[in-house]
Amino acid sequence: MHTVPEFRGHGFAPQLIEWVERDQQEQGVALSLLYSDIAPAYYERLGYFVCPGWEAEIVTASAFATARELLQSSPKVELEKISRFEKRETLARIYDNHHASMEISIDRDETYWDFLLAKQPEDEFYLLNESSGNPAAYVRLQADSERLLIRDFALARNDVAGWNGLLARIV
Repeated sequence: MHTVPEFRGHGFAPQLIEWVERDQQEQGVALSLLYSDIAPAYYERLGYFVCPGWEAEIVTASAFATARELLQSSPKVELEKISRFEKRETLARIYDNHHASMEISIDRDETYWDFLLAKQPEDEFYLLNESSGNPAAYVRLQADSERLLIRDFALARNDVAGWNGLLARIV
């Protein structure tokens, strides 16, 4: 759900949520999930419960340089800074593979990918490539002089060893 700024404050979002909830209940749906990047209190007022989100943070005087050094220190994985728009299909493929076995995940169609990639233009995107050159993962990072946030990531193959390896290289 996204309301363009000039139409905010007119009650459109609560009306749409109410209509969707009612329609889905009539079809027998018992659970709904709303993913949002705005203040959760807004949706709590509409009856939603807040679920924790995943975020990792590295705090250091030169966080971004340190993170790059850590990522590049692995002999098995090469870090490649990419253009998010040029590699959108690769990012989407890795994301889809990562989430394919999950019971609940966010479906990202082309429009949603365009929105996500345009949002927060200061973020940097990296592919973590195997020695064969095949992408093993991607990571989206946001940094300032004191901290590094992992904003998004996905593994080409969703497995515990890959997950632990990605985290070890980032933190």
